[in-house]
Amino acid sequence: MESPLLDGEVVQGRGSRGRSFSVDTQTLRSSQERASEALARARLGTPLEDQGSFGNSHWRWTIVFAIFTFAMALMPVILSLAVPRWALLVCSIVIVALQILFLLIGVLALRNFGKMMKLPVPRTKAGLLAASQRRFKHIVVVPCYLDTIPVLETCLRSLAASPVAEKLLVVMAFEQKAPELQEKVGFVKERFGQSFGMLMFTFHQVDFVREIAGGCSNKNFALHQAFEQIQNDPQGYTYTITTCDTDTIFHSYYFEGLEAVYNDRNPSLDSIEYCVWQTPLFYNWNLDERPFFVRSTGIVRSMMMLGGLISFNLNPMSVFSYPLELGMKVGFINPRYSVDDIIAKVRWMCATNSAVPVKLLPIPCISGPTNGLSFCSEFSEWTKQNGRWMIGAAESFHYFLIHWTGSPFFSGLKWILIFFAYYSVLLCSSAIISLVATIPGLLQDWQISGWPSWFPVEKVSLRLLTVTLMFSLQYVTISIAFFIDHQAKTLLEVKERIHFLRNLFHFLMAPFTLLVYSVFTLFALVEFLFRGKKAAGHNMAAKVGLKAEDRGKDAQKAAAP
Repeated sequence: MESPLLDGEVVQGRGSRGRSFSVDTQTLRSSQERASEALARARLGTPLEDQGSFGNSHWRWTIVFAIFTFAMALMPVILSLAVPRWALLVCSIVIVALQILFLLIGVLALRNFGKMMKLPVPRTKAGLLAASQRRFKHIVVVPCYLDTIPVLETCLRSLAASPVAEKLLVVMAFEQKAPELQEKVGFVKERFGQSFGMLMFTFHQVDFVREIAGGCSNKNFALHQAFEQIQNDPQGYTYTITTCDTDTIFHSYYFEGLEAVYNDRNPSLDSIEYCVWQTPLFYNWNLDERPFFVRSTGIVRSMMMLGGLISFNLNPMSVFSYPLELGMKVGFINPRYSVDDIIAKVRWMCATNSAVPVKLLPIPCISGPTNGLSFCSEFSEWTKQNGRWMIGAAESFHYFLIHWTGSPFFSGLKWILIFFAYYSVLLCSSAIISLVATIPGLLQDWQISGWPSWFPVEKVSLRLLTVTLMFSLQYVTISIAFFIDHQAKTLLEVKERIHFLRNLFHFLMAPFTLLVYSVFTLFALVEFLFRGKKAAGHNMAAKVGLKAEDRGKDAQKAAAP
């Protein structure tokens, strides 16, 4: 039986403390209300209209991305046929260079982690005046499809714990075909109806002519509905947009931190500098209960976000915030793509002809790792999500090449080269290059002599030297990732029960995990080559393995930034 709520979008919230209300947006409005909205629309402007359409399903620049990725992964084989004498030497240089890049990301991650909970303050009188005069409202989109009620409750409880919860317009973005829809909507209304400045429900039905089913189309619909809602707001508000996954536990000071970095980036009321603020994500939601491949991936991914995505200005991931004006400039989110985070950066750059940098928001959040109810289901979810992320990266590569106008030239060129090096080479190919190049007998080995007299041997195999350097550098970097994870648990007051020997096993298995990760990302690219755009759908991650977490009280006990 369908919910009666689906007859129209229902908005519920707290206009003034203690008063709740609901509005059916399909109810006819008075001419006075329409005139008021028209004035507000003139003040805020109108989001860019989506006039796009699906391109060719198979003949896409994604093919070029896949071909280069496969060429990099099979580089040892190609070189063994082209220049057999020099193949191992070239591969050794590439392998060591990639491990140095991996280590650099670890060092940069340590630097950014040292900035946690340190917020900027206005440095000039003009900046102080602008900060004091701004009145913020924060639009927060919380999508929900397969998410269980305990996971949904944990996310919303963390938002309600914010000291500025009255500034939040929380948009519950449901799909009309979401399972247990009535129960979820009823629970949220009853439990959180008085918790925010406004609580809004949207129910998205996929338009298969212009959209693909998934997070992008759902969030895009929710943001357009939220924009319609704020038309009635009085003038003078500064709006931000925050999108997240339902398995997100916000720090209670997230939005106060967002206001601080917004004011620091925009010391004047007369202009807005486009950028996106990325919160560091740590996957310590029941992470100690996950198998080694899920836990190792989560720990390394947190480090890669801190030292790679943010430091190299690549793209936001999962939970991020940006000015409303930036969202309107691009028409919010492209509903024909599968992942809204990677494509967001590309879309912003192409639409604004500017770099749109990724800035650190030094307030950490917790995100749920991939999970399942059994070892097999955990592995299935892990491989599915790894493939989805790589296809999303390949599709973003396609979007950039067809929409980039060449301005800004150097920023765009720098970004696409780093993007390819990060996703195609480092994440997808490096582990496979290392494995294939060091297989005994495949490539002609070198014997390196001329060592000092104190050295125990006269000659050393280049293959052995490469393997030694590779694992040494890799384990140093993985040590940094595990150290950051340990410190993050202290910062976030996360309690985990994991034995030293099990933690050591996860540490030692991390290189093997990254190798298997690379193999399945290559499989995902092969699938895309055969299935085309159909393989780029957003496969919803299961959250059934996550338990409810009462982080609201814990977050309130944490020291204010």
